[in-house]
Amino acid sequence: MDALEGFINEENIERFADKLYSEHSPEQQNKLRQLLIQEEYKFGLRSSLLEMAERHIRESAGRINNQKTIIGKLRADGHDTRVANRVLENFVAMQAIFREFRASVLQALDRVEI
Repeated sequence: MDALEGFINEENIERFADKLYSEHSPEQQNKLRQLLIQEEYKFGLRSSLLEMAERHIRESAGRINNQKTIIGKLRADGHDTRVANRVLENFVAMQAIFREFRASVLQALDRVEI
């Protein structure tokens, strides 16, 4: 993979992840997840890939905590929390995707180092 292909893959992954964080439609979420996963695997094995996955896991943890705070405030004020809970579920699903991806990168790197 040349530098341009790597750059394009990184940008696609970032774009799909950003869109997925704000998407509310389950159908669109599924499409974006598939595109995200395809781009991740196209990206190949590189140490920056592991760093990116770990960064997304950290960022999603922050988003999850913030969303839980928002839900708590909404609930305390007597507001409907259904949409906020769906957003939280999406954030949790995104974190799971990046955790699974990190695990697969680590397994692949272990195989390469043997």
